[in-house]
Amino acid sequence: QIPLLKLAILDPEFFANSQHPARMLVNRMAQAGRGLPQDCGQEHPLCRDISRVADAVRTALENVNADLAPYLAELDALIARRDDTVQAAAAPYIQLVARHENREAARARAQEWLKEVLRKTTAPAIASFLSEHWVRVMESACLEGGTGGTAWQEGHAAAAELLWSVQPKQTPDERKQLMALIPAL
Repeated sequence: QIPLLKLAILDPEFFANSQHPARMLVNRMAQAGRGLPQDCGQEHPLCRDISRVADAVRTALENVNADLAPYLAELDALIARRDDTVQAAAAPYIQLVARHENREAARARAQEWLKEVLRKTTAPAIASFLSEHWVRVMESACLEGGTGGTAWQEGHAAAAELLWSVQPKQTPDERKQLMALIPAL
């Protein structure tokens, strides 16, 4: 702290220039320690590494024209190693969160579909079937290939045919079409 205080008093650029090497050094030390538990002591490997760099910098700052670049590089390497470790540890959780978000998005899209389809029927048995069973088929179809996928399109078409099948048929052609459709439904 004392060598940095001396430097700050002697060099008016210390606080004015965010790219000042000593200021960058302090910032990188803080960045290297980010994420450590508050009760983390000097025995922690990262704390030992930061302390070692700080001791070397203290010695280097006794020289007025000290080159801090090697220490900045060493801190950058510490930060990079820590970030790699964190990222490697987070990878399975990132996949878990992505799967969860995909399921939630598929569930929401299936619920939107259900609301649209339920407006087209007044038959309680059909509404119950769609709400209790077919919405899960649509959710699964959305997960499989999205709303533009084959499974979604087929599921939507099957529900539309089911809704059409329970409506009164006025013409012989409609009744003939219904007879052909029943085995597929």
